[in-house]
Amino acid sequence: MIVRKGESSLSPEHRVQENLPLGSKIGIAHALAGFCVLWDNIAMNTLEGPIVLLGKGWTLFKSNWKVIVSIAVLPTIVNVIGSFFNTTGNMSFSFIGGLISICGAILSIAMMPAIVNTIHRINAEPGVILSIKNQYAFGFKMFWSVLFVDIIVVLVYLGSTVLLIIPVIIVGGYASMYIYTLVIDGKKGFSALTESYALIKDRWLQVFLRLLCIGVIFIIIYFILLGVAHLVSLLLGASWFEISETGRMVYSLHGRVMTSLISLIISSVLTPLALATMYNLYISLKSNPRIEFSIQSFKKWLVVFLCIGIMTPIVGLISSIVLSSLKYAREKALLVQQVENQSSYQQEAQQIININK
Repeated sequence: MIVRKGESSLSPEHRVQENLPLGSKIGIAHALAGFCVLWDNIAMNTLEGPIVLLGKGWTLFKSNWKVIVSIAVLPTIVNVIGSFFNTTGNMSFSFIGGLISICGAILSIAMMPAIVNTIHRINAEPGVILSIKNQYAFGFKMFWSVLFVDIIVVLVYLGSTVLLIIPVIIVGGYASMYIYTLVIDGKKGFSALTESYALIKDRWLQVFLRLLCIGVIFIIIYFILLGVAHLVSLLLGASWFEISETGRMVYSLHGRVMTSLISLIISSVLTPLALATMYNLYISLKSNPRIEFSIQSFKKWLVVFLCIGIMTPIVGLISSIVLSSLKYAREKALLVQQVENQSSYQQEAQQIININK
């Protein structure tokens, strides 16, 4: 290339970059560095990537899908039956529907350890023969331990949410493996959460990014299912909603059927597939252990968030009672004032009548 005197030997693209302000160049450099760090955290060899985890999860799922689907779908079937009883408008049927829904909630709690144990045994014992009855028996054996830890987790999440969204994301990442440390490692109570923390310590970002990628994939699958369901409804000329006798917009029979089908697909396929994928992440974390370190600081934060989580509903309840009492007192005072005003008006009217006589 011939370069005339006074001209730059740079190409047009490089000239543009040369003319960029220094701040823009620094910003671009920081963005590229951030992207490289993000990619390194996803693709680091210490943990398997999200696509590999999902593929292994699918392999575990399809290897014994009949038992896994049967375990996973049972609570949803019971809940769907209960919801149909609740929509009849009959008090007796609604009461029966409530009892059925409670049974569904109990089954949902027992279902989690049952599926985790099923996935673990499929992975650890190739060719093992499993039955729904035995797996649910194991699930109910773990029922109170799972319920206790679930209550702790909910209260901790509630307490950390009070302090805005960042703490709950951090705590949620560290506690994401608690169901596996509980069911597989036999850790109970706070130990299940601290063992999860011990697995993820110094790898929080790697775990979080993998969970984020997997979550996005499942969200996309959900919207695809929803789109297919709406397309089928459009082809059938049916609406998901209708106007009730009270003038409210409610689900039609077709809408209830379609939402129930979507719930069945999610519970029977996506839920166990998600658990199998996270199980592989748990195994990947276990195969790359960290050196021993103190977990006391994390446990202290759990206790702090737990106390805040316990106090939050109590404070909310007391506040609502106080506000209701103030509202009642204000309304009562207003009513007394109106009665006094009416009495005063009557006295004035009587005086006018007496004067005119």
